[in-house]
Parts: sequence; C-alpha cells; structure tokens
Amino acid sequence: MTRKLLEPFTKDEVYQINQASLEIMERAGVWYEREEALKILEKAGAEVSYKTKIAKLPESLVKDALKHVPGKFRLAGRERKHDFVVGEDKSYWGMMGGPLIVDLETGKVRETTKKDVAEWAKFADALDDVWFITPPMARDVNPMVSAEHEFEAMVNNSSKFLEQNLYSGSGARNVFEMASVVMGGDEELTKNPLIFGAGCAVSPLQHCGIALDVWSELASRGLPCLVATEAIIGATGPITIAGSLAVANADVLSGITLLELITPGIPVAYSIGLSHVMDMKKAEALCGCPERVFAIAANAQLGRFYGVPTWVGVATDSKLPDAQAGYEMALSALYTTMTGNHMVMGIGSSLASRGVSYEEALIDWEIMRMVSRIAKGTEVSEETLGVDLICEIGPGGNFIATEHTLKHYKKEIQDAVITDRSSVWIWEKEGRKDMAQRAREMAKKILREHEPTPLPKDVQERLSEIVKRAEKESLKMSSSTS
Repeated sequence: MTRKLLEPFTKDEVYQINQASLEIMERAGVWYEREEALKILEKAGAEVSYKTKIAKLPESLVKDALKHVPGKFRLAGRERKHDFVVGEDKSYWGMMGGPLIVDLETGKVRETTKKDVAEWAKFADALDDVWFITPPMARDVNPMVSAEHEFEAMVNNSSKFLEQNLYSGSGARNVFEMASVVMGGDEELTKNPLIFGAGCAVSPLQHCGIALDVWSELASRGLPCLVATEAIIGATGPITIAGSLAVANADVLSGITLLELITPGIPVAYSIGLSHVMDMKKAEALCGCPERVFAIAANAQLGRFYGVPTWVGVATDSKLPDAQAGYEMALSALYTTMTGNHMVMGIGSSLASRGVSYEEALIDWEIMRMVSRIAKGTEVSEETLGVDLICEIGPGGNFIATEHTLKHYKKEIQDAVITDRSSVWIWEKEGRKDMAQRAREMAKKILREHEPTPLPKDVQERLSEIVKRAEKESLKMSSSTS
C-alpha cells in the first residue's frame, strides 16, 4: 500500500526554491577548501577563483550532475536480512549519535566512550525496524583515530548498516579497509555497502576539507555518499524560512555536483533535513520547534523534485525523556514519515540534540513504530469490510471470537512495547511506573541479554591490527608536525 504523502509546498514553490538555489550558486558561488575540488569543477565549466577558493557553478553544470544520480540505492548489513533500499516508498529509521550520554546506571550526563559505542550498537542491534546506527563518539581514544575505534566497536556488536562518523580522509581509507575485511573484499563491499561517505556542508555555501576528503576517498571507491547541511534559519541563513531553504539547498546541490564529477552515477542521499532554527532569545539552534518541520518537508519534496533519495535527522530540544521530548519527537517523526523522507536518524536523541539516552531511545522507537503504522494506512476491500460477517453477527453481537478477528488482529492492530495500556488497577499493582522508568528497565534488560552475531575471530583480529596500525601512523604524524 502506497502511503499518502503530505506536501505543504506547492510544485511552484518547490520550483522557486530550486531556481533561487541555482542563482545563488551561479552568482555568489560556493567555497571549496581543497584545490583538487576546484580543479575538477573548473574543468567541468565552473568559474573558479583559486585565491578565494570560490567556484561559481553554472545552472547547466548542476542540472547535468543531477541527471546522473540514481533514484535509489541499496545499503547493507553484514547479514543480508538487514539490507534496505533507500529511495523506495518507506522511511528507514536509525539511531542518533553524539558526544554526551545520560548514563543508564547513574542518570548523570557524561562524555561518551568506546565502551558506549559498543553498547549503543548492541542495543540497536536488538531493536526491530531500526535499520542503521550512528555511533556516539569515542571521546576516550586518540581523536586522530576515533573513526577506526568507533567502527571496530560497532561492527563487533551489530550486524546492521553502520552510519560511521568520519573525521578525515585517512580515517575514511582505514574504515573502508576495515569494512572490506568484514564484507570479504573491496568488490563485495562496493556491492554491499556497509558504510557510506557522509559529509556535511558548513553553511552558508562552504565545503570544508574533511567532507571533501571523505567524499573523494569513498566516492572514488564506488560507495554511496551523503551530502547534508546544518543551515540555521536566522543565523547561517536568512530569517525567512524560504530564504534559508534556498541556501541549504544550494549547500547540498553544490556537494552533489562535485560528487557526480568525481564518480558519475555515484549514489547520493540528499539532506537539508538537519537544518535548525535560531532562537533569538536563547541564542540556541533549535531542532524541536514547529518551524523546523518545513525543512523536513522541503527535504522530501526537493528530493522528489530532483529524483534523489533523502536523509533527514530529527531531534528534541529537551534534556530529559519528558513530555516536551515526547511531543517534539512525535510531531517531527510524523511529519518526516508522512512527507516521504527515506532515511531518518534520530532514535535516542537527547540533551538538546547534543547527546543520547537509552530511555529516550526506547520512547522514540515506540513513537517510530506508531508513526510507521499510521503511514502504512488501512486496507479497504471486500474481505476487510466484512459485510457478510456483520450481517451474520447482527445487532448486539460480538466479534471477538470470530475467525475473522483471529485472522486480521495482528495485521490491523499494533501491539505496544513500553506504552502502558493496562487498567489503572494493574498499573497501581505493578508499581505506578512512568514511561521513563519502564524504558530504563527494558534498556538494561536488552544490554544484559542480547547477543549480537559475532564476527569470525580472524576478522576481529584483522580489525584490531588496522586500528593499532592507524594509532602508530597517527603518532608518527604528530611527531613530524611537532
């Protein structure tokens, strides 16, 4: 059943945003930190200043690049049951990452560690309909090789697709090598991408060396890439929502254009869906406010306009798994799904999107399940209408014990996992637990009992060797520059 999409922007409004972005890229231009990127763009017809590092992209160049982007692509887990296709009529949800965590035992906020990365992956591995994992940051390891440590911790604890943090070109190379070892070689990894090249523009209209290096390393090896931006309405973009959407769209299109020049036909995910809104009173970039849903909707609609798969991030401005977190995540999740976005990162976002929480993750997961049920819709047919059954039961009858109920119950009505649907008397008897308490208990149970599919010992050893080698290379680099 095809979901019925919400489209708050008209076709003409989407076209106007597109035209504004094309004009911005051609008149203002885009800053690319790496000279190699400028050379590629200049050769393709862009007007380039090597002094300012700004390339002005003609409309024809951008449009030609978009023609090469596939309308869908597959991402893989290390077990085939976790593979999924981005660009189909479904939203695939994944875990949020960050540098902070609400400790499950103490309830205190602290920096994340490599152990947290491993446990977050194990936790996500246990949750049905969670398709990918963005890791917390391993803040207790050498930051020059944190990507390698994070990948090692994740891949040992989950068989799902890994939305790896990549902080450098060398980190991207090493993680590619590690993923290749896991998947059985470079060719197998390219056919079954366990990772992709995620890079984020520095809005407005800038592409830093880190993202450019990651894209260069992984696009040239045939892996799908993500081009995102975190434009801030009222700060890095105009206070008018339409103006900021035009800037954000230019951020992303200018990245996609470069990627398609590096490797024509490379699969790309489009994202202006990380855009924020500046709170002028608090001086905070918000992600749970109502205005942000326009960026979420525009992400989906512009993606369809270009024929490019989409990726979006949802989060809350709350610091606790409270009512604010609940309504902000529910509204964002519903809008994200019903506008037709494809990949959605956000399960477990907490601490005003600066960290993660196990309790929040399970609440978000329940919200995601409910939203997915709404998007699925309901079938209207001769079988589901059941007119013959209704007439047979007649006035005052009961349908509980019928074969029709037994046949359709699980399909029609979704069970709750941590949502409390018991009577008030049973709730009282079971300790009057609130949602956060139930989520905390379930999270501890998952971490205590879940056993992810282990990697073969020789693969584990090879990954450890690559991490150790990266550590040594990092120390040599540090000593040579000191």
